[in-house]
Amino acid sequence: MLGGAIAGIAGAFFAWQLTTIYPDKFDPLITFNTWIIVVLGGSGSNAGTILGATIFWSYDSLTRFLLPQLGILSPSQAGYFRIMIIGLILMILMVWRPQGILGKKEELTLGR
Repeated sequence: MLGGAIAGIAGAFFAWQLTTIYPDKFDPLITFNTWIIVVLGGSGSNAGTILGATIFWSYDSLTRFLLPQLGILSPSQAGYFRIMIIGLILMILMVWRPQGILGKKEELTLGR
């Protein structure tokens, strides 16, 4: 129930930022990024989701401006490369640590 309330508040802030809401504003990339954030940090805790959002935001911000300045890739290729790298990170994480970086609460407290 708390998660639904937080999602509703996040949706309200998102609508406020866009000033208008149309179905074409929600492309699959937004859903993909949201799931990456949850899976990256771990869906077992709110702190994991916050950690996942921080890591994803840092990666997204750094690569968005850094890759085109390197001059190796064109801007469109840099966008595809960024998505490919985050997909690769997600695949490695699912093999290495499927519960996410923070995982479940029981793992963080070592069973106490």
